[in-house]
Amino acid sequence: MAIKSVKKITVDELARMTQNGFTELKNSFRIELKGELAEHTRVILAEFRRLNDEVKDIKTILKPTTVMVAEHERRIGTLESRLEPVEKKVGIVRLRR
Repeated sequence: MAIKSVKKITVDELARMTQNGFTELKNSFRIELKGELAEHTRVILAEFRRLNDEVKDIKTILKPTTVMVAEHERRIGTLESRLEPVEKKVGIVRLRR
């Protein structure tokens, strides 16, 4: 077996190599985190779009219903006001709500 010669390095060279290693490691983590963050952002935006669509659907369904309820309330009020004099004339006493 051949003996390999060992290259001597200075403390400054060792410090520079260590710093470069940490810098590469930090950059690789940063890239991974950016990728994960981008994926999470895509998922969150997709969920907001889905919720927005559901809210639009609910509003679309409820709008005619609220109009119909308001119309029925108006008609019931009109009928009650017309029925009240008839009940008084006939002698029917109705309990108020």
